[in-house]
Amino acid sequence: MIETMNTARNILLVEAQSDKDFIERLIANERKNNAQFLRNITVEIATPTDFDKNERTNKNAVLNRLSIFVKQIKNSNINRLGIIIDMDSEGQNPFAHNIKLIENSLNGEFTLNQSDVSQGLFFENDDFNPIGFWLMPNNQDEGYLETWIENCITDKDGSHFNTAKDFVNGFNHIQPAGITKAKVYTWLAIQDKPRNDLRQVLNKNLIDNESTNYQNFKQWLTRTFAD
Repeated sequence: MIETMNTARNILLVEAQSDKDFIERLIANERKNNAQFLRNITVEIATPTDFDKNERTNKNAVLNRLSIFVKQIKNSNINRLGIIIDMDSEGQNPFAHNIKLIENSLNGEFTLNQSDVSQGLFFENDDFNPIGFWLMPNNQDEGYLETWIENCITDKDGSHFNTAKDFVNGFNHIQPAGITKAKVYTWLAIQDKPRNDLRQVLNKNLIDNESTNYQNFKQWLTRTFAD
């Protein structure tokens, strides 16, 4: 990747190593297919442990990092910042619950002023670039990266996924929060070359990069780091 002239960092913070690996591959593939995608922009994709080896790789650790990042934005050490976290509800309205968590983590210094969140959320401050947030899978429903993948599966591979889904649904012991993960990994296990790696869906064209969910996420990346 080519460094920009601006020495301030562009950071994309995600929850876990598997998220980091997947997003890195997705961006690399997009750049290979379109030389203009995030052209001349270096995006540092990281997990909380990349900044503190004693930190956990989860949503709380990401949110806890935000107050530090806001200070670095003010000091011109960070130019653009993107955050990807899972959308969960803990028994509350998923969207309202997550917005409150973000607002608290930002200490009110960046605010959300938009109604359409299909292409991501952007918390704004008049003096700095907006901070882009993507709540997996689509900024509206509960889920995680695997849910996003499920929503992007090609029609061609849909029947294979339905086979995996029917198989997983036959087990009663799987907790609701793990159902989609189980379905996606079972689906990967019945491919011609089974692998326990989410990046496989990008390598084998198992997801539709023209689907609405994929395109919305791609637009979010562009607006967060290039617009």
